[in-house]
Amino acid sequence: MEARDLLQIIRTHGASAHDSSVLDAADQLETALASQNRDLTTVHTLLSREQQEHILTRKLLAQTREEMAQAREEMAVLEEKLRIELARRYGKSSEKWKPTELETAHLFTEAEMLMVQPQSENPLEEDVPQSTSKPSQNQKKTASRGKRERLPDDLERETTILDIAEDQKICSECGREKQLIGKEVSEQLEMKPIEFYVKRIVRKTYACSCGNCGVEAAAAPAAVYPKSIMGDTVIAQVVASKYCDGLPFYRQERVLQRSGISISQQTMARAASRTADVFAPLVDLIGSELQRYPVVCADETRLRVLKDNGIKKDGTSYMWVAAGERAGHRLVRFLYEDGSRGANAARQLIGNFSGTLMCDGYGTYPAAVSDLPITLAACFAHVRRKFNDVLKGDRRNPQAQEAMKMIRELYAIEKDASGLDSEQILSIRQNRAKPVFDSFRLWLYEEGKRIPPKSALGRAVSYSVNLIDRLEIYLYNPSVPIDNNRAENAIRPFVVGRKAWLFNTESHGAKTSAALYTLIESAKANHLEPMHYLLFLFRCYQHFGEHAMPWQNLIPAPNLREYASEIGIKWGFD
Repeated sequence: MEARDLLQIIRTHGASAHDSSVLDAADQLETALASQNRDLTTVHTLLSREQQEHILTRKLLAQTREEMAQAREEMAVLEEKLRIELARRYGKSSEKWKPTELETAHLFTEAEMLMVQPQSENPLEEDVPQSTSKPSQNQKKTASRGKRERLPDDLERETTILDIAEDQKICSECGREKQLIGKEVSEQLEMKPIEFYVKRIVRKTYACSCGNCGVEAAAAPAAVYPKSIMGDTVIAQVVASKYCDGLPFYRQERVLQRSGISISQQTMARAASRTADVFAPLVDLIGSELQRYPVVCADETRLRVLKDNGIKKDGTSYMWVAAGERAGHRLVRFLYEDGSRGANAARQLIGNFSGTLMCDGYGTYPAAVSDLPITLAACFAHVRRKFNDVLKGDRRNPQAQEAMKMIRELYAIEKDASGLDSEQILSIRQNRAKPVFDSFRLWLYEEGKRIPPKSALGRAVSYSVNLIDRLEIYLYNPSVPIDNNRAENAIRPFVVGRKAWLFNTESHGAKTSAALYTLIESAKANHLEPMHYLLFLFRCYQHFGEHAMPWQNLIPAPNLREYASEIGIKWGFD
């Protein structure tokens, strides 16, 4: 029974007995109970608030711990990025490891290596005979000397003969004249300043005294850049200096001024543009020929172009490159289309190609070939670069070292297969490279479950896993290289040159660069001196004329000098 019911009974008895003291006591008791209830309510309210605050505090503490853990992870990622960036900027750029670094990498897998090798075999020792005897002083001296370069035999020799004084030719002991017993001959390379000459072209004119038949003049020879102060050899030198050696026109202008020659950079630019326009059919033919190759490597790089047909151009443009090899014949094609990095530009680069396209992990290429009969292959050099970045931030990272060890083993196997025929290459890749690749694939899957995805190692693993099927392509096609270095090596001179001339003022200048880089890099790929190749093209233009050029025969090839000899056209400065 509740207290209120008892109070009501007491009041009823008090009222029936007409006892006021009982009624007063009941009222006092009710007041005390009400006060007690208010106190209890207040206490319950305070306890409820404390409980709520305690629960909230626990939630805030858990949230704070989570945020701190996330902040620590982000800070670790930022520190890793900083170390990598510092290593990129101030450290060595080579991805090769020193022998001591290789030993450090093997320490993390020493147990596994010893389990699969005989106990007497040391996996860190090279398979070379070891000598217990100490090398002699002569051996040490011979090993430390560098190899002296050999000067070309066809260079002009200017001989200076040095002799001893006449009194030194008399023996101080017996007084007899000393006999000449030999000569010591050494050679040094010297040079003369750039030597220019002026080629005067005199065209005789004839006229009849009748005055009705007009004037006859000797025809002017065909020229790539007619009515210009620059001859073919100077144009070839200027073009090769910029697009092969990365020397901007304004610097070449200063170089020529040292020899008293005044040719403005604007004149040089017009000569380069004219050269690109004249040989545009050859550039297009190189692109068409490249599309018939079974394997093509592709890459792209940034390029700043200020104006497009006189209109200010915003954003970053891109220069694209495709490179391929077939039966020892290599071609390189540069393309500046619309300045974009989208699928349209990549589609324009590959054209009607229908083989295997080697590229990096950029998503434009899959979009460009989605409806084409093209197989995409991925580049192991990019994968290696990702793990090498991890080592730049933490040289002792065991996972990155393990990945680099397996990648290095794949490259060593590929080096052993170099120069063999297709069947031998395929056999080596299947028997030796595939087991290593399968181990690398399994390792990626296992490590991907444990590594934080935002770390440099996590990004390297994710990049490799996403491209694993495309990385495997080279194992089944002997024509596919292991990496995209063919395209990257072709585009590197453009990147080096860009550091000097920084940008193109007009989009037409970017297209001129693409054409001339196509000719020069294709010549270099076939071991042709670029300036000599350009001179040969100029002389072919002068010999055949604009409308009779044998473009198909002028594509850079290793045997192009033999063709020049066959048609009787001088090759370069020979």
